[in-house]
Amino acid sequence: DGVVEYDGKTVLESLPECNIFRACTDNDGIRGWDGQEHKPMGLWLKAGLDRLKRTASTCRVENSGNAAVATIEREFAGSDKKAPIRFTEKITVGGDGVVRFDCSYEIAEALPTLPRVGVSFLTAPGFEELEYFGRGPFENYIDRNRAAFVGRYATTVTENYVDYILPQENGNRTRVEFAAFRPGEGAGLLVTAPGGMEFSASRYSVDQLWRAKHTCDLTPESVIYLNIDLRQRGVGTGSCGPDTREAYRIAPGRYQFSILLAGLPEKADAAKLARSLVN
Repeated sequence: DGVVEYDGKTVLESLPECNIFRACTDNDGIRGWDGQEHKPMGLWLKAGLDRLKRTASTCRVENSGNAAVATIEREFAGSDKKAPIRFTEKITVGGDGVVRFDCSYEIAEALPTLPRVGVSFLTAPGFEELEYFGRGPFENYIDRNRAAFVGRYATTVTENYVDYILPQENGNRTRVEFAAFRPGEGAGLLVTAPGGMEFSASRYSVDQLWRAKHTCDLTPESVIYLNIDLRQRGVGTGSCGPDTREAYRIAPGRYQFSILLAGLPEKADAAKLARSLVN
């Protein structure tokens, strides 16, 4: 797991980890109803995507110039041990303190189309103020973003939560260039991706959202669950109409994805710092 510090304070309580599941939307399949076996939710549960187990793990560390490089290789399996998910994460810590995560995925062709391809990790408590450049100001997905315009938005992690009657995936943003998290005072955390990203931030884990039946079942945590995605499956209209269109699904296969994490000085301009990191 690991802890990342900046300016003498903890900013991350865990390192990015492979994340391909989401708390199913009503369009993915309705929890508690019969006849959901052939919907995306039914296929994901049959494949065990909600209960992946780590079956192998290796780590090697080396120095490259002024940078320290750690390469972590992990393998996960759900219901079918012959249909693994291989996740390789190359972590490069530069002399400037910027941490780069180069992630690659090998997802067995026998698995169904996926909820998402990305990573999840925990920030330390207190990073409530949120600023990002991407589509907004409300939640949006790759097949639900025509009314969400690209811009620079300021909100909070608490306000990012969308209160559905049945807790489920919520709060995603697409076409994001950076996301910045700040406490009321002091340094913050900047996340950006050279090729663009999707993201959501919540005080609830995917597991808590997935297990809850009502909003009153949820307990907000002090840490922030941060999901950074290469791509998340579209929403579709499967609760009462057609499934997500083929163009907005995620097939199993090979994917590569890189993100950059950096400390954000209290008075720094997040947009300028993000541009300097990716250029």
